[in-house]
Amino acid sequence: MNLTVSFHRPALPGDIRIEAIVGKFGKTMSYVTAELWQNEKFVASAVSSILVQEVND
Repeated sequence: MNLTVSFHRPALPGDIRIEAIVGKFGKTMSYVTAELWQNEKFVASAVSSILVQEVND
């Protein structure tokens, strides 16, 4: 599992919009990308592969 973040400009105090997409959802691994926007400017991007596990309560 990993997480890579690329910062393209500083984020300022205030609202930030995040758009996340699950690119591939598998039985045990998933791939997710995200973009962060502030004042219509691209602030950062992230990609991650994550482990999917069943939760038993």
